[in-house]
Amino acid sequence: MNHPFPPSFITAESRLLDVFHDEAADLGIGRLDSEQLLKKIPASVRSTKAIKFVFDQEWRYIFGKQFHFDGNSRGFGVPHQAPLVANLVRASALADRVLTASQFRRWWQQLDIPAKHLDAIVEMLSVSNAALDHDLAYEQSGLGIGSQKIDWLLKPKEKGGILLEVKNRPGQMAREMTRRKVTSPSMPSDPITDFPALFRSTTGKFLPLEETEYTQGVILFLGIKVPATALDNYFRNHLQSHLHFIALGKEDKAMGISVNLIVKSTEVADHVRFAFRWNEGADLLY
Repeated sequence: MNHPFPPSFITAESRLLDVFHDEAADLGIGRLDSEQLLKKIPASVRSTKAIKFVFDQEWRYIFGKQFHFDGNSRGFGVPHQAPLVANLVRASALADRVLTASQFRRWWQQLDIPAKHLDAIVEMLSVSNAALDHDLAYEQSGLGIGSQKIDWLLKPKEKGGILLEVKNRPGQMAREMTRRKVTSPSMPSDPITDFPALFRSTTGKFLPLEETEYTQGVILFLGIKVPATALDNYFRNHLQSHLHFIALGKEDKAMGISVNLIVKSTEVADHVRFAFRWNEGADLLY
C-alpha cells in the first residue's frame, strides 16, 4: 500500500474496514452496533488504509493532508495524520449517542474533510470517558460572552457543571518542524511556544469567573511538548480571570486521551478529574 511513511516505520498494513470491528469489540461494542457505526462514517474515511507503527503496535488509519516544509510559519497544511482506529470508534460512538441529528450532520462533514478530521475526533474524545449518568450538551448557545457557544457543557450528578472548549492546534508542531528544517544548527533546541496563538479564539468566549456558575476550561491538542513553567505562568498571568483550568491532551489507546492538567485550585482539579475521568499521564510538559 502507498503511504507517506518509511517502510522501516511500519510493521503491518491492512484496511480500516478490516480492523474497525475488532477494535470496536475491544471497547465492548458488539458487531451489530459497530456495523451501524461504520456505516455512519464518511466513505472517504472508511476506504482508508490501516497501519501499525514500530513504536506502539496499534492500528492506525491514514487520513489527512501531507505537511510540506517552507519558510513561512503560517498557512501550513495539516501534518499527515494517523489517528488510532480505536479512537475513531470511540468518537463515532459518542457522537452517535449524544449529538442531535443536525449536530451529527455537521460533525460528519468535519470528519469528511482532511484538514478538519482530527478536530472532529478530539472534540469527541475529550469527553468520551464521562460517566453515562452525567448530562452532556454540545455547542449549547448562551453559555459564553455574547451568547457564544462553548463546545461542551457537562453536568455531573453530584457536582456543578463544567464548560469545556476543545482545540486541535497542529500549527505549533508545524512551525517547529519548519524552524528546525530551515534554520541553522545554532538555533535554540527547545521549541518556541506562541502561547497567545495557542489560546486564540478560546478564552474570549468565556464569561469572567465572577459572572459564571460553571467551572470553565480549555483542552488543547498540540502534538508537541511545551515548557511547564512558561505554560503555568501564562495561565496565572493571562487566563485565570476566565478559566479555572487548562489541559494539554494527546491520543491514548487505553483511555482515548491522556492529559496534563493545570488548575486554579486543588478543588478544581478534583472536580475535573471526577467529571472527565482523564488519564493524567500525557507527558506533554518539560
